[in-house]
Amino acid sequence: MLHSDLQHLCINLFHLMDALDLEGVPDLEVSPGVPLRCSRNGPLGSVCYPNVGIGRQHTIAVIALVLAYGALLGTIKSFGALVQGASSVCFGVDGALIALYGMFLGAKLDNQLSIPDFGSFFWMRIGILSFHIIIDVIQSVCKDEKDTVGTIAHMSSLVAGFCYVVLVLPPMGDGTLFTSLQPYIVNCGLTSPKYVTLQDASTPCIAFFRRGNGIEVGTAQLVAGTVLVGGVLISAINAFLKRHISDDGYACCSCGDVPMKEVQEEIPSVEQTDAEIAALKTNITSAEGELKHMERMLANMPSAAAVAALADAGRGGSAGTAPSSAAGGSS
Repeated sequence: MLHSDLQHLCINLFHLMDALDLEGVPDLEVSPGVPLRCSRNGPLGSVCYPNVGIGRQHTIAVIALVLAYGALLGTIKSFGALVQGASSVCFGVDGALIALYGMFLGAKLDNQLSIPDFGSFFWMRIGILSFHIIIDVIQSVCKDEKDTVGTIAHMSSLVAGFCYVVLVLPPMGDGTLFTSLQPYIVNCGLTSPKYVTLQDASTPCIAFFRRGNGIEVGTAQLVAGTVLVGGVLISAINAFLKRHISDDGYACCSCGDVPMKEVQEEIPSVEQTDAEIAALKTNITSAEGELKHMERMLANMPSAAAVAALADAGRGGSAGTAPSSAAGGSS
């Protein structure tokens, strides 16, 4: 729930608001007597929203899965990186919606309803979700410091959301719009002419976006499960290989820590360090000059024996001249 700035928060909020129908459409009225939810035999001229959501419990499960999966695979690029924001939830919800809408279109469920242009509605929604994904990739690539860690986490969450729908096959709606809670499951014989026998033709299949893209339910679930398990195994191997990398010093809260501003004030800057080094060199040069001057003075000083001889000579000269002066004076 942490975000770097207001723009980051707003983008994620708008992204999530655009995908609220993953849970379902609330029982509201656009105007008196006109429900927001589309009914199976609603009037052709009504403006309604199709209730094809997977319900609250499955939505919570999708959010939990995509957060964990995106965080795990995000460590492959930069182990121990500090990430923030609910962007993984946004892209995970996108992936679940794309899978849900793709199965809706692949099963041609819009033909079972008397409300026209349902296919166009879902293609429009897929276009909006794709726009979010493309913008995120462009922003991460075009930044001065490429946000590869965030992009990997986002795309991993997108894949995880898609795989969850394929693996779990949650209900589509609450049963009011379609007669079955899993109307997207169709016979394989309706998806491809390769299913020629009666047994193969009656095998349950799901198709994505078009009937020709049919795949057996068991095969689709196997692929989805392999992708999820494979990502977890790769992350575990990566964590083992990079286990020496420490995340000490990183924290969401700085309670009890020294504020970063004070730490920066204590650490001298490069300019200050260079000035101190230059002053120290100047002092050393001056001290060396004074030391050489003192050495010259010491070399020119007479020895102790010479000083003593001069003192003795001075005292002897004074004693010899004193009587002569006295005699001269008396004369």
